[in-house]
Amino acid sequence: MTRRKPSMVDVAKRAGVSQTTVSYVLSGRKDVVIPESTRERIWRAARELGYRPNSLARGLVKGKTQTIGVLIPRMDSSFHALIMDGIQEVCTTADYRVLLADSRHNGELEARQVEMLLEHRVDGIISIAVAGASSGSWVRMLKRENVPLVIVDEHTFEGEADCVVSDDVTGAKAAVEHLIRLGHQRIVHLSAGTDMSAARDRCAGYLAAMQEAGIQPHEGWVKGDSFFMSVERIHEIVAELLDLPEPPTALFAANDDLAAEAIEVARQRSIAVPQQLAIVGYGNTEVGRHLRLTTVHQDPRRMGQEAARRLMQRLQNPDLPVECILLPTQLVIRETCGSVYRAQT
Repeated sequence: MTRRKPSMVDVAKRAGVSQTTVSYVLSGRKDVVIPESTRERIWRAARELGYRPNSLARGLVKGKTQTIGVLIPRMDSSFHALIMDGIQEVCTTADYRVLLADSRHNGELEARQVEMLLEHRVDGIISIAVAGASSGSWVRMLKRENVPLVIVDEHTFEGEADCVVSDDVTGAKAAVEHLIRLGHQRIVHLSAGTDMSAARDRCAGYLAAMQEAGIQPHEGWVKGDSFFMSVERIHEIVAELLDLPEPPTALFAANDDLAAEAIEVARQRSIAVPQQLAIVGYGNTEVGRHLRLTTVHQDPRRMGQEAARRLMQRLQNPDLPVECILLPTQLVIRETCGSVYRAQT
């Protein structure tokens, strides 16, 4: 026989007070004068009975559920996990729960997950990146319905929603300038396409460094579809870059995962890194550190912290102007990029 769950009525009987008084105490009401001894007696009765307040119902009465929804495009990404860690840290301190939804970087699924989060009455949403231009429909819907939104690692909708991003143009430019200082000119870019602002900005930084050095990228020097390409597709693109009529001496990848696959293709072709091919990544992830990869450092945990703090600010003051928070990046020099002159000796 299933045991009946204790109710607020049971707590009131055990504590010898009215149900209204129990409701005031368990909901955290401080505007009602209730002796501290009575409050302690009510909480003791609730513990003894195993009564747990319905936080969702309590939140609906207050108009807030103390719950934040987070959209994440990949559950298996260490980079996204660190962003989540930063979000969770701030939300826990602020006594907010986090409801996670996996969008798999799919526009249709992303929109359905937003609806799911709204059905759970979240107070606001943090989206780690977005699936692309199609995301504009739900971004604008949240704005119309006054649901606070902060987007991390993506500024496509800057001006419509708060965002927290790395300074990817500057970071990519620094990486390519480092290769140029080492004497490289035939530098190709393993890109992540154009759907996401991070990919576009890193490509823009690559092109800016090349232009300032007076190097005109040849046709076919920039190739790539997205951050979420299959391993087979990445290997195919790297092979195309290495098979150019004038093979590159250096490759700048849009993130560390892409750089790692470029290193693997080079290994399969017996191309020595960095002696014959210098490779630079982006992100300074665990993969990059393991491979001793020269890369650009981002701080994903801080990105998550800043996003959560911004959401808390907007929950307190919905009329704040929309803001895009730009975080600095830093070149990290390790062992995968060498001088072109050394390679020729």
